Amino acid sequence: MNKKIFGKLNWVDLIIVIAVIAAAVIVGYKMFLKPTAAENTDTSTKIELTFFVEESPEYAAKLVKEGDRVYDETMNCVLGTVTSVEVGESHTYAANSDGQMVRSGKPGYNSVKITSEVNANLYENGVMVGVTKYGVGHTFTFYAGQAKLYGKLAGINGGK
Repeated sequence: MNKKIFGKLNWVDLIIVIAVIAAAVIVGYKMFLKPTAAENTDTSTKIELTFFVEESPEYAAKLVKEGDRVYDETMNCVLGTVTSVEVGESHTYAANSDGQMVRSGKPGYNSVKITSEVNANLYENGVMVGVTKYGVGHTFTFYAGQAKLYGKLAGINGGK
């Protein structure tokens, strides 16, 4: 039994056409229309973020320069512009002969302390950059210029 609507379409065809039109409307709305209310409620201020990488290959640590962009690829979020870089001895922890954990360096590796400045909002547990929330101790992979690093957010300053 083939039930036709308008003489040419059956019910399945009509449902598919409606789904395709709805998908096109949703994609068009998300891509081309920007909410105006959010633009007028921007209360972000300049915040200083400090990132610390305990151990990075020396060649990657030397790539980071002032003026580079810091970017969290996973969250698709720019975390500001580098204002200072400090490269030091790597922070490797291992047990000594007495079984105590001690810090030592690892040849060919460095620690990196990066400070960036970003427009963001403070909230009770840290900082919100765009729609992404970060707190001190947040560990993640990020880019600083051409270097891809694995470290943590070590400090949040400003914005008050």
